[in-house]
Amino acid sequence: MLNLKPGLLVGSILLICSILVGHSSAGKLHVSKNEKVTNRLADSLELLRFYQSTNGESWKVKWDLSQPIGEWYGIKLSKSEDRVYCMDLDGLPDCTADKKGGNGLQGNLPDLQLPGLVKLYLGGNELTGELPDFTGLPNVTVIGLSSNNLQGEIPPLSKLNNLERLELDHNQLSGEIPDFKSPKLKQLYLPYNQLEGGLSKLKLPDLEVLLVNHNKLKGTMPNFRQMKNLKLIKANHNKLSGEIPAYIKQKHLTHIYLNNNQFTALADMSGKVRWGREIYIAENQLGFSDLMPNVQLLNDPEKYRSQAPVYEDKLIFKRKKDTCRMRLPADLVWTTNRYVWYKDGELLETSDGNTGSLDFKDLREEDSGVYHCEVSNKDLDKLPLTSNIFALHVDDMSESISFIDSMVAETEKFSFSNLIFPGRLFPNGKVSNTFKIMSNTGDLDMSKSELQIFSATGQLVYLSKSYKNDWRGTAMDTKNLLPAGVYFYAFRLNNTEHQIESGTFTLIL
Repeated sequence: MLNLKPGLLVGSILLICSILVGHSSAGKLHVSKNEKVTNRLADSLELLRFYQSTNGESWKVKWDLSQPIGEWYGIKLSKSEDRVYCMDLDGLPDCTADKKGGNGLQGNLPDLQLPGLVKLYLGGNELTGELPDFTGLPNVTVIGLSSNNLQGEIPPLSKLNNLERLELDHNQLSGEIPDFKSPKLKQLYLPYNQLEGGLSKLKLPDLEVLLVNHNKLKGTMPNFRQMKNLKLIKANHNKLSGEIPAYIKQKHLTHIYLNNNQFTALADMSGKVRWGREIYIAENQLGFSDLMPNVQLLNDPEKYRSQAPVYEDKLIFKRKKDTCRMRLPADLVWTTNRYVWYKDGELLETSDGNTGSLDFKDLREEDSGVYHCEVSNKDLDKLPLTSNIFALHVDDMSESISFIDSMVAETEKFSFSNLIFPGRLFPNGKVSNTFKIMSNTGDLDMSKSELQIFSATGQLVYLSKSYKNDWRGTAMDTKNLLPAGVYFYAFRLNNTEHQIESGTFTLIL
């Protein structure tokens, strides 16, 4: 039984009378068929329930319940005028996706029962709660719910066989993207939510537009082979990783936005995709071996800028008069690259710009230092890439080898699998300027901890009990910065136990 507030009772009675008499659009009276009256009455009562549950008395534009439902704000009837065809309460009631500030709807979104509804636009309001499964809208083709405060997981919408456009962007939706069961879905808008998981469940053969940017998605990027009609993909500002596919089978795909992720490889698209495809892959972890084969598609620095490949720093111990070669990772090497080498932050005079390796013969103790290489290419302007750190230590090795062996032995005894230690320390930088130990399982109690820092020769240079993540590379009991180079750490989470975590990091000035 319909439960209405007393203030709505008079309006509902007037509404039912108007339905039974049957107002025409021209203002003339006519007698409705029984089925038409029944359908329109059912829709009218459902709209009244919706009006009440979304605080209709506080809407910007309220419904005049004394008028036929076809004259209510944002309501459009079908051609036969027996069913609600469109509900558009997004501030611009034109039954299109255009919206303008909503209509002040509040409260939980009810599971509407409007069998004839084809278009639903409720964007820009203050609707809350979880999404219903919309089983009462079997003929709906468009659902627009962007810019609300909806929460919870997205249902698979398994009963919406006619759905073509789904707008759920700018909400607080969470969980994984479901395996949508809407076979005709062409446009999917999910950006600016809190969605997690990956994209592997998406198998929508008619999909043309996929927007999932600004979420918390992880995993690899699918090739979407079964989705051959794709025209636009926006998955930027997530945590996606692995290789970016070539999307060869998507002949109509013109725009791909995958910037601000963690991709480490890019498939070769040259000569395999339509000319004019726009691909945006800035702020990932790609190297020149990924970018150069696709240079024709990267005709604007904004498309590829600020790459930050992650390379493992190298700790090299050598004896005097030994030889040494520092070789760059493969994805930093390209035939037309320019290489500039640095030692302890200063340009090496021997760097000729043409080689991706640095060779030493007859090593001396003064060759010890922290080396890196800046790599650039004229065809990818404004994209210098920085290599890993090569920390070279040259001496007679007797003290160093003994100390390293002891540290390795301690490391093999025990390891805190939930702790994350820094690989580099920049005391003069704006970030990574303290030796910060973190936990991947939540807050870390270090009230009983002990941290020791050793030089490459085994000299204790720093000691702290109840460590507070505040060491900035200074020598023990002084404010003087230690020399640049490689150092060892030994950490005990509880200084009354023997469990120890040890490793190396590079101090960079």
